[in-house]
Amino acid sequence: MPTILSNTVLGYALITGAVLLAVVIYTIIKLRKQVRKAKEKEERKKNRKE
Repeated sequence: MPTILSNTVLGYALITGAVLLAVVIYTIIKLRKQVRKAKEKEERKKNRKE
């Protein structure tokens, strides 16, 4: 019985960790895209002024 319980807890921990990692990676990708868009917008503004 203790083996089943420890396997369940281990499985839950692995799944939770994987989901957390996926969320962190997704957030980093989204933020990078947002920064890239902001830089492009800034470049366009500079080009218009010149």
